[in-house]
Amino acid sequence: MSIEHTIGVSVVVQDEAGRLLVIQREDDKTFDLPGGWVDPGETPDQAAVREVREETGFDVKLRELADVYIRQESGTVHLTYLGEQIGGELRTSGESIKVLYCHLNTIEHWHADQGLRVRRALSK
Repeated sequence: MSIEHTIGVSVVVQDEAGRLLVIQREDDKTFDLPGGWVDPGETPDQAAVREVREETGFDVKLRELADVYIRQESGTVHLTYLGEQIGGELRTSGESIKVLYCHLNTIEHWHADQGLRVRRALSK
């Protein structure tokens, strides 16, 4: 069984003020945690670290797996980690028009179920 495009990963990274690291997506202009799909041959942990680096320019250390969410309509599994920034420089990517830290309650338009998944991860 291939895990390509069946396991997604996201990482909740907060700064000292408790603000979340988010990207504003280029495709639909909604906000998203840094993350993406697990590629063949990599672990979900490796994918999470890679995706944050690709989408934000930051290096992160994963602290823990905070939430597992299954999208019933697609059967995809989404893992949400808590992580911390350990290096790198903030930048956008081909997938994002903005990368920033902001407070959870200031984000009105999350991509898909990201808002729910952030809240679930932070409540643990």
